[in-house]
Amino acid sequence: MLAEKEIHELVDRRSSLDRLTDYFKSVGYSLENVADLVDAPEPYELVTNGARSAVLYGHDLDADRGALAVLARLFLFGASVSRRSYKATLPADIQELLDDCGLVVAADSDLMESRVAVTEIQSRYLMSDRLFVNRDGDTEILSSRYSVWPPGEWTLVLRDRMARQPDWDKFLDVGCGAGCLALLAHDRYSRVVGIDLNPRAVAFATLNAAMNGVTNASFMLADYRQVDDVGRHDHVVFAAPSGPEFDPEVDGGSFVDLDPDESSLIAYGGPLGHELILDFLGAHAPALTTAQGCCQVWAIFAVRETDGSLEQLVQRAVPDSYQVDVDPLRHGGLYVGAEAITDGALSWDCHYARVPDQPRFLRALRRYGIRELVPAIVTVGEGMRAVRGQR
Repeated sequence: MLAEKEIHELVDRRSSLDRLTDYFKSVGYSLENVADLVDAPEPYELVTNGARSAVLYGHDLDADRGALAVLARLFLFGASVSRRSYKATLPADIQELLDDCGLVVAADSDLMESRVAVTEIQSRYLMSDRLFVNRDGDTEILSSRYSVWPPGEWTLVLRDRMARQPDWDKFLDVGCGAGCLALLAHDRYSRVVGIDLNPRAVAFATLNAAMNGVTNASFMLADYRQVDDVGRHDHVVFAAPSGPEFDPEVDGGSFVDLDPDESSLIAYGGPLGHELILDFLGAHAPALTTAQGCCQVWAIFAVRETDGSLEQLVQRAVPDSYQVDVDPLRHGGLYVGAEAITDGALSWDCHYARVPDQPRFLRALRRYGIRELVPAIVTVGEGMRAVRGQR
């Protein structure tokens, strides 16, 4: 993992960043080309469930000594490469550049590994912390509360559904992480701002803006609850990859509340996972959004029997004057439906299948009367004219 100081230092090395992105482009380092290399059916599958993809497809690159395969193993699949293959494949000046920037190091006497992840989205390169390490088909999750994740399913789904209006001028990315949404939207707005409570996120997002030559995006350490520091924007987005906070050791397996310090906002949405986002929609989005604009969030909602529908749960949280559009996403690895909860069995590709003590987790869902865990895009606004965007 790069130290925060090292990330800041890279921001000022524009020529090195330009050389690095030029090399990535010259060898075709993109999700589409990597998907072709490993016969993945969909390029974005490689990042919507990155650890699973590393296990499924990483071994397909073992015998490939091309530069694209080496870069994919290092920066996308979290795997190491042999020193011999590394030195025989990458040009000497690129090896020197990666070493000088501190991006690749020796894991041992025979293996090289990366200290960061680099993900290509729409011809933009996004650097972040590594979410996992892949060793011989086994993955170990590396993330901590302050890790800055690579773009994930929530980022891409929200990107595909972002609303658009020609007269919108200001864009705000709340909880910006590595800056993906802001950097993908920068060419549609004159002013793009990303805020986060995690200083590593602000550092990475600033680095990624420099790496992609984006000059109209700025990132700052800020709390959306302090609206005077943030201001109003025409389009506000917030991808909040949370979920129920389950502890199998508490009360026989319960959803628990953590200490309400400010750092809990970085990766924690409340015991059921959606409390923070409902509070954001009701108490803070109106102060951040212009009268003609809208706010869009991606979140996982734990819908209880007593909540009624997902739409009713959300509608109760927002001001009466706001129009609301709820787009549930009842598919993929982040959805847990009523049948799975009732039967007490999760599919192997479900993200929640990896929680400690899965049977207790499912029993807790039933005990709390939770009918489904469903990701959704929620769009709210006063004068909302466009709700569901198109890529």
